[in-house]
Amino acid sequence: MLILNRLKAERDQWTSLSKSRPEIPPIVTSNVNAIHPTDINASLLDPEQALILAKITHSPALFTRTNAQERLRKLHSSLEFKVDQFADGVHKIEQYQETVGRVADKILRVCAGKLEERDKKQKERVGTRDLPIQEVLRSLSRILPDSGGSR
Repeated sequence: MLILNRLKAERDQWTSLSKSRPEIPPIVTSNVNAIHPTDINASLLDPEQALILAKITHSPALFTRTNAQERLRKLHSSLEFKVDQFADGVHKIEQYQETVGRVADKILRVCAGKLEERDKKQKERVGTRDLPIQEVLRSLSRILPDSGGSR
């Protein structure tokens, strides 16, 4: 019940907050169908958007609706090709990663084999090839003098 009461209290808080939201002035102050850059409230925009708006308002002759539509058409026509290139690049990177992984695994297998071979040769040279390492250590502990605190 405690959780249910807490959830109800939280719901009530959200409800009160949604009712008391401040009025935000509209971004565009005139008719939406005929927007002019000077009609946009720049104080409501992000800094990057405000910078773009400033460029547009300082040179309105460069920015017309048809000009913007043409630029968007050009961007749209090259977008699919760029996305395909990006997907191809990602695919090539994945293939490279798989190949590098296989090569690294092979190199590690070869190195592990060489290390085992070297270890085996070293044990044969010392004469402990068939003895487990625990036996070798036990034998060494019997040979070494006891260092029972005398120095």
